[in-house]
Amino acid sequence: MRLVISLLLLVFTFSLFGQERCAQVPYEKMIHPTGTSEAIFEQWIKTKTVSKRQSSGTQRTQAGTYTIPVVVHVIHNGEAVGTGTNISDAQIQSQIDVLNKDYRRTNTDASSTPAEFQSVAGNMDIQFVLAKQDPEGLATNGIVRVKGTKTGWNLSDGSTFKALSYWRADRYLNIWVINFTDPGGYIGYAQLPLPAGTSLQGLEDASTDSLTDGVTIHYKTFGSLDGGNFSLDSKYNKGRTATHEIGHFFGLRHIWGDVSSCSTTTDYVEDTPSQDAATRTCPTTAQQACGHSKMYPNYMDYTDDNCMNLFTVKQIERMDIVINNCIRRKSLLTSPGALTPVPVANDLGIKSIVTPQTYSCSGHIIPSITVKNYGSNTVTSCRTVIKINGTIAESKDFNISLVPLAEVNLAFSTVNLTASSSTTIHFEVTLVNGITDAKTNNNLLQQTVITPANTALPVTELFNATPPDWSIQNADGLKTWQNVSLTSNSAMMLNFYDYENEGAVDRLVTPVFNLSNETSALLKFDYAYAPFPGVNTDSLSVVVMTDCGAYLTNANTLFNKGGSTLSTATSTSNSFSPTASQWKTETLSLLPFIGQSNVQIAFIARNGYGNNLYLDNVFILNSAINDLALTELKSPGPVFCVADPQPVVKIKNQGSTSVTSFKMETTVNMGTVISQNFTGIQLATGEEKEFRLNALPVSNGQNTLSFNVKDPNGIEDNVPANNSITVNRVLNQATDLIPLRENFDAGFAGQWTIVSQGAAPTWQVATTNYSSSLFYNAFGNTNTGQQSWLVSPVFDFSHTSKAGILFNVSYATRSTGTERLQVLSSTDCGVTYPNVIYDRQASEYSSNNSSTSWLPKTATDWQKDFINLNTLAGKKDVRLAFVITNQNGNNLYLDNLNFYEDDDANPPQISSSFYVYATSSLHDEYNITFNLSERADASVQIYNLIGQKVAEYTLPNTLNQTYPLDFIGGTGIYIVKTQIGSQVNSTRVLVSR
Repeated sequence: MRLVISLLLLVFTFSLFGQERCAQVPYEKMIHPTGTSEAIFEQWIKTKTVSKRQSSGTQRTQAGTYTIPVVVHVIHNGEAVGTGTNISDAQIQSQIDVLNKDYRRTNTDASSTPAEFQSVAGNMDIQFVLAKQDPEGLATNGIVRVKGTKTGWNLSDGSTFKALSYWRADRYLNIWVINFTDPGGYIGYAQLPLPAGTSLQGLEDASTDSLTDGVTIHYKTFGSLDGGNFSLDSKYNKGRTATHEIGHFFGLRHIWGDVSSCSTTTDYVEDTPSQDAATRTCPTTAQQACGHSKMYPNYMDYTDDNCMNLFTVKQIERMDIVINNCIRRKSLLTSPGALTPVPVANDLGIKSIVTPQTYSCSGHIIPSITVKNYGSNTVTSCRTVIKINGTIAESKDFNISLVPLAEVNLAFSTVNLTASSSTTIHFEVTLVNGITDAKTNNNLLQQTVITPANTALPVTELFNATPPDWSIQNADGLKTWQNVSLTSNSAMMLNFYDYENEGAVDRLVTPVFNLSNETSALLKFDYAYAPFPGVNTDSLSVVVMTDCGAYLTNANTLFNKGGSTLSTATSTSNSFSPTASQWKTETLSLLPFIGQSNVQIAFIARNGYGNNLYLDNVFILNSAINDLALTELKSPGPVFCVADPQPVVKIKNQGSTSVTSFKMETTVNMGTVISQNFTGIQLATGEEKEFRLNALPVSNGQNTLSFNVKDPNGIEDNVPANNSITVNRVLNQATDLIPLRENFDAGFAGQWTIVSQGAAPTWQVATTNYSSSLFYNAFGNTNTGQQSWLVSPVFDFSHTSKAGILFNVSYATRSTGTERLQVLSSTDCGVTYPNVIYDRQASEYSSNNSSTSWLPKTATDWQKDFINLNTLAGKKDVRLAFVITNQNGNNLYLDNLNFYEDDDANPPQISSSFYVYATSSLHDEYNITFNLSERADASVQIYNLIGQKVAEYTLPNTLNQTYPLDFIGGTGIYIVKTQIGSQVNSTRVLVSR
């Protein structure tokens, strides 16, 4: 899925309105990624068409004009009405006028339809009207203006901006007018219809379809210049974007069927000629495709607005079937929204349910509603019936005094809700002022109430299976929290890697627990996450609710991280599955909720279409716990040069009380334990800090360092499993000069250091077409996430203002995974490596695929890459680390590291030891480039033809540098003499100035 969508997004990248005009296909793909069951839907349409034709002939039969009430939601940026995104009422009315003319074929450009298509041009007796009454039955002009929460909206933001303003989709055609800023350049899309009375798997799997049903259009393409001087896009200024998108709303597909094929069934309409692609701009002559003329003026093609002018008879027939048979289409025909409201006497309606909400705690609740007087007279009494799961629980008379449009809350007798249940509560107004209510369409309202399970403390959830008493809230009905088995444990997972509905929120919610009599409370959980490269919008938040989820906006957020801040492992383009070392424990105090009786915790994941998120080992503890965790060794790094380093460790308080003291024990190479006490500190629950230890007596070469934190507040740690870290660290004080060439053929081991942790595999030497090369055997390593470091000697960059490194890499991709190569830099000789100066997925190097262990054999198996090191220029004590992260893909090879005192990514490449050459076609400037096998002192003298020395250069430690030459005498012939050791050479050059 990910590759397909990525390619789609690449295709949709032209200029703003020269891109993919309609977002219908990617939108449907996004909200229904499991597939839209196109064949089943089209079979349903076909069956309905045959039935209709048999009963009424080929001509459409219709009882009167179809009237469609429209509500236009203008999502603006705070401008005055008629300015910018806050378009005027006149512009909106101009669009309604276009719709009525286009669908009825009374459009003034109908005569422009080519003669060969005039006979199949159809008209639909339909009238679009701005709604005359709102969902409450009150008068309206059908226009709602809402200031948005963003200045521009992407395709994935649909559920967000639609939630800002929405009217019931079974009664109104919702049109949202927005500032569309999606990278795809879309200017509109619609939600396809669903057949009534059928179950089409893949079409009805999104539970919020009704809340997003309608049409979305860019504010620059909504309306027509025929209705006024509006600020519209020059290509789309006739209102045909809305005509096109409402065609989708009523079941039409693009005329070419969104396939590159001449199949006659591409759009499933008999009288639209097949074509294999969209038509763009505005053709001035007949267009050919699939052996016949294209119907490019059809509203369902992609031409400019002034080229569109017809629907066909069979397209009208298809829309007629949809409007008479589809969910939230047929009901529009009888919607009260199209009628001017006429107040009548004795009309009391239920405006909303106050209590209970969708979620409610167990126990006794008092149901209540808000009623409103929609009538023309004062209401002094009413009778309202409440049903519980279909059975009348109470019929209650209320004495009230409500003038027209006034409202009041009404409460009923208590109802008992049992834990772990679902209850439907039904309210109905039956009498008003002692007689039957004059309008019954606003008398009924019901709520299905979910009452979560209760649980006792402590809670210990290891997720060996999905816990039955936890709830999963999956708003879009698509991917959500699921239980998975990993190598060493089971966990709950959210598959963001394949979850294309960006912005979707999924919640995993604990049962209700009681803290009213507790004195201590703590939440602990483990999570694992690796970002997908370039994606930073996945997130996890943890909130505490004290009302059983009735009002999630009132919840208290304890934890909220996303993207790189959520990461527990390095980013990867592979589907992430964590190893044991790629989990992180989070500890959060629940002390602020002591005294509350109905406490719940929700783990809320927001999808950014990035990579997988995992949750495990959730503990809710109600007893005091002492738990210090040693989470990381910050320094020294894996290879360093300081003889007596002072380690820096990160320690986190995962216990229930603040820590003011602890002890640290350290050993070097399993020697004597070195103890150090820390007192007078302050480490609150969940807080993490760095602590610097005393100097350690390490030895040259590899050392095994062990650290153990213990005795928080002088008390034994209750969770010793997270107290210790053991690492491999190498003391290497080797230095080298820049420039440098390292080809790993011999003698590099004392200078360069290879190190991994534990028994993890390391970089190795292999024989390739470049003689000896370094390689990492990822093909044979199934322990994903392991790393190996290749660390340089200490370099001195203080003498140069520019620097770079050119090197060769070889890799072949394998479907099992893709390795990652990073280069980290240190300016304190390896004590810390704070900067990632290079980061690439190994697949970027590959022009090969191999299911066998990869070995490069020719120069074409390698790629050259360059890293600009200017950020390190001028600094001493520089170290570089080449770090490979294993994903069990294929072997990666590294060779021919050339360090330059330059930032030219393409330095001159020569085969001889030096080369003098002109740098311009005028031969007025020259350079000399060296290519020596090892560093040597070089000298250069320049002589004119009469033997006078005009310039001389002494060049120490020369290897691969390029230097400019200065011919002081001007135009003429010169002799350039070079001496490298005992080797002397001369070159004659002509200078023109």
